[in-house]
Amino acid sequence: MEKKKIEYKSVKQNIDLAKLKRGEYELADVVDEKGNIDMGGIKLGIYDSNEIILKRGKYGLYFVWGEQKKYVIFFIFGFHKDVDNIY
Repeated sequence: MEKKKIEYKSVKQNIDLAKLKRGEYELADVVDEKGNIDMGGIKLGIYDSNEIILKRGKYGLYFVWGEQKKYVIFFIFGFHKDVDNIY
């Protein structure tokens, strides 16, 4: 038996539930492809063949692409160090 892959998607805000129940929406009208900060992150684009995702973590917002993670605060203030390397 083939194992099915389950994927969760964010839903756009302000969806009319009555129209949804009547089947008046297409799937593309309901799914928010960019994502949601609290549901896996917001997809911002592609960099160096890796998808860039903005996520919320224990210490604030951070970017993820490939195996790399960088906190937003360090980009804003011009720091280019990992959080682990700051003393």
